[in-house]
Amino acid sequence: IELNRLLALSMGKFPKRPLRVRTRAMANIILGEETFAAAIENISQQGARIACGTHLAINQLVRVETGIVPSLYAKVRWRKQPDYGLVFERLLEFEELGSFAAATLESDVPAAASKVA
Repeated sequence: IELNRLLALSMGKFPKRPLRVRTRAMANIILGEETFAAAIENISQQGARIACGTHLAINQLVRVETGIVPSLYAKVRWRKQPDYGLVFERLLEFEELGSFAAATLESDVPAAASKVA
């Protein structure tokens, strides 16, 4: 894939949806003192779609630990159980997104989640 061509899709008169990386990497979702396993289905600089067996409330603040990028705080924006849409409190740097993509594509073994809910 030609990177310049891919990035050009998000520019112009009618910009395309921001770049998303499809994945099945594991993550930990931390709610206070509790930790739950989740699968990251796709990720962008602004947010992620996760699958999680734990009920999350709309606008609930969660911490996402992947073991690949630094901890991310996010709010739940939508849910269609078991899938949830998260919006990050800070933009993921393009380099962080690239590192995440490279780490999840290079390995058949996703980051381990510590506890399944």
